[in-house]
Amino acid sequence: MENHINMEFETISRNRSAENFFLMKNSDKSMAIGICLKARTVDGEALRIAAGKALERFPLIGTAVAVRDGSFYYAKNTRPIVVAEGDVPPVLFSEKTNYHLACILYKENRIYIPMHHSLSDLTGLNRFIETMLYYYFEITEGITLPAEGASLLDGREHPEDEADPFEKPYEVSGETGEAALGGPNTGGLVLPENGSDAEYSWIYMDMDAEAFLRFAKSEGTTPLIAATLLMIQAVREELSDTTHEVVVKLPVDMRPQLGVMETLRNCVVTKPVKYSPESMDGLSFREQAAALREQVKKATTEEVIRKTANEFMGYMHAMDEAGSIEGKKELLNRFRKPDATAFLMSYARIPWSETIQNRMREMHALDLEPYLKINMTALKESFCLDFIQSFPTTRYVEALEKQLNERDIHVSWERRKLVLADMDLSFLHQ
Repeated sequence: MENHINMEFETISRNRSAENFFLMKNSDKSMAIGICLKARTVDGEALRIAAGKALERFPLIGTAVAVRDGSFYYAKNTRPIVVAEGDVPPVLFSEKTNYHLACILYKENRIYIPMHHSLSDLTGLNRFIETMLYYYFEITEGITLPAEGASLLDGREHPEDEADPFEKPYEVSGETGEAALGGPNTGGLVLPENGSDAEYSWIYMDMDAEAFLRFAKSEGTTPLIAATLLMIQAVREELSDTTHEVVVKLPVDMRPQLGVMETLRNCVVTKPVKYSPESMDGLSFREQAAALREQVKKATTEEVIRKTANEFMGYMHAMDEAGSIEGKKELLNRFRKPDATAFLMSYARIPWSETIQNRMREMHALDLEPYLKINMTALKESFCLDFIQSFPTTRYVEALEKQLNERDIHVSWERRKLVLADMDLSFLHQ
């Protein structure tokens, strides 16, 4: 790897959540956003100009990272972000990306954005991407589009974009704010292939959106709960000899409960929902869905989310006391081991305007977890599921396909090439 100019970066503000993403397993791999346009080819020069305008509006996305005395910071980076043709990403935070944590690639009608998760999460990045695409379509079509959801340049600074959700504890009843450093969850069903790290792959499933939404509505539940429960049943049918509880993790955006709706900083936590065969096997699908939905409701009240944020700040305090990078890694290794999670199911109904969505075919969010990860994305005209798994078998995809087909929901799927950018982490050792 190349030598970093890390010590030359001027720090902006502490990036507390970065420690998780730089020090845990697979921290050298980026996440990636993939977008497929209806147009046949991407105009690279228009994309470069549009990206520049969007970065002016959201400067946090154009920052670097710096480490000072074992702590991580957002840092100023005056170099332009790399916008280039191709589908093989360069190493992030290297000379090839001008020491940025993200870059923007394009090929044919696809845009690919590798980005290290320490910079932002999908919810935060969505605002930047929508704004970039708004400017892009204005340039390429030569017309003035309705702004709708895009956040356009207005000559002002927007400190709310960079607000720190974990700057100070939240007021909650009976909360101590101590670190939540328990061991891994045990006792639940674990896919035998999870955590193998043999070879990560990406399987893309296209779904009949109208039929799926009609099914979810007929069962009185949400798309997220319907998909989660169908996947639980698929896994249990495939692993029919188990009576274990099935634990599924659901990412939850904490912004509404913490009052930081505009922040681009990482502000997502995973909450478990549990399917207990003993108490739920005798229920109808509608009743099972209602039980899972009630778990989600209880886990995402303002009180619970604020307690979760305070616990995370307690954990951050423990990380501070660990001191050095090596001390923090040791703490993470002790308390963040893989647990009894069967799979992670995320759901993103992209809130972009029709102006943008009418010009798109697909959108994908890809990153790695120590267990099967399923991202469900809803655009105006489509529902798709992305399976990111560390094993070659497609049996769980096939089992879900069967569950959907039995409910007259047509799907098709294909294995695609998973390309995630490497991240140069040599700055951690300077």
